Amino acid sequence: MNPEDYKFKATNPQQYDSPELDWRGVGDRGDTSRVFFRNFLTPVLEDLNGKRVLDIGSGVGQLFNTLNEFGTTDIEGIEPSKRNAEYSRNLYPEIKIHEGTLQSYVSANLFDVVICIMAFEHILDIDDAFAQISKLVKTGGSFYLMIGDKDYHVEDHFSESTNFIVSVDVQELGNDVVATKTIYPTAVIYDIFRPLLSVIDSANKAGFELKKHIKMTNSEDPPSCHLLVFKYRQF
Repeated sequence: MNPEDYKFKATNPQQYDSPELDWRGVGDRGDTSRVFFRNFLTPVLEDLNGKRVLDIGSGVGQLFNTLNEFGTTDIEGIEPSKRNAEYSRNLYPEIKIHEGTLQSYVSANLFDVVICIMAFEHILDIDDAFAQISKLVKTGGSFYLMIGDKDYHVEDHFSESTNFIVSVDVQELGNDVVATKTIYPTAVIYDIFRPLLSVIDSANKAGFELKKHIKMTNSEDPPSCHLLVFKYRQF
């Protein structure tokens, strides 16, 4: 029997259309993961009044209310999951949702702010991802990127959201990049993780300058995620 291809499953746009990964519950403002992400994002999020914002991997629209609270009424989302895209369109009919990947998205306009929360874990070529984003953001614009910490996510760990020890299996992809299979009580999720410095290096090559780095943790333990705030300086 051939082994599972974690890389293929992690980058499959339909991963979040599977019955066991129904993300609609994450749309609730009180969801544990949503609160965790919001608590780190909102203290550094700039005033969005009058600004155009693009949310990459917009899911079920869990970030849209927060963006509105910061002043923007001009939001677009990119979401590869058919179910998530349909659900968010029904909840937020005023927001344009592109059902597809970052690589398939085309816009005639540039954005002042681009946000990507835990979606790089499903992109293999982040050099290309940063190059694509550089075509979408204005010079001097901001890119808020939230990524999982590789060291944390390649080991079994306790999940506060499920109150359960999650099991992780790893496949090496080369260049210190790994694909993981993470087993939760009710679901299995496939991701790709890479060293933090390689992400920053890819950003720099595309014209993004790191302005802030926030280590995301609920305690003094090693961080589970990182929030990186870039400015697009172009070349």
